[in-house]
Amino acid sequence: MLLDPIISPIPDRFDLAQAHREGWTLMEGVGPSGMDSELRGLDRPDHEAWADVVAAARTGSAYHRAALLRLSEPERFAISCVCGDI
Repeated sequence: MLLDPIISPIPDRFDLAQAHREGWTLMEGVGPSGMDSELRGLDRPDHEAWADVVAAARTGSAYHRAALLRLSEPERFAISCVCGDI
């Protein structure tokens, strides 16, 4: 499984500078409960940003795996529906 928290621990802090250069961001504290985390495209549709982040994670990028691990379960489910298993 790509998102194994033992192999890819979730960092306490996540530097968004690289994400912003790549055209995406993480939004934390959103959703009805205020507890969800979502991955959003900045200058393109979300699904394109999802695809790029998942592709980078699949090639072994620890940064992109960490981003996916920070997401809430509903967001990871939505991304997996579009991009395949993560």
